[in-house]
Amino acid sequence: MAESSSDPEVLADIVLGCADAEAQCAKVLARVAQMTEAGDGRRYQRLNFALGSYYLRKKDYARAISYMEAGRDKSNKNKIEANDPEMLAGLAEAYFRTKKFSEGLEIFFEMSKEFPVVRQIQEAMQGVYSMEQRSAGDVKIL
Repeated sequence: MAESSSDPEVLADIVLGCADAEAQCAKVLARVAQMTEAGDGRRYQRLNFALGSYYLRKKDYARAISYMEAGRDKSNKNKIEANDPEMLAGLAEAYFRTKKFSEGLEIFFEMSKEFPVVRQIQEAMQGVYSMEQRSAGDVKIL
């Protein structure tokens, strides 16, 4: 089915299915990656989100960030009105996992305006960020 389809919505569902099933879908992923690189970002927004989600679950955070950033509305990068909240949360998680705390915090700050419960996640991430900053300043003398 993925071999013959070029509908980004159908392909996104297939990629998300691969992620949910924890399946190796190398052919589909290669084809979809080619399509997203060659195509219009807005048309492939959901497909980029699906690829980002797939790689986030595989713990390939650099790829996850790359695809999710490509699928994000550039003019409204962290706005819920223009972006899928689930994609933004996934992108924030990938930023957290790669210690890009300020980018993740920025996303959670915007999301907390619409979803107040996200403020708890934002505060937890801020705490980790603060601890990382403090420990980066520590000097070990042997």
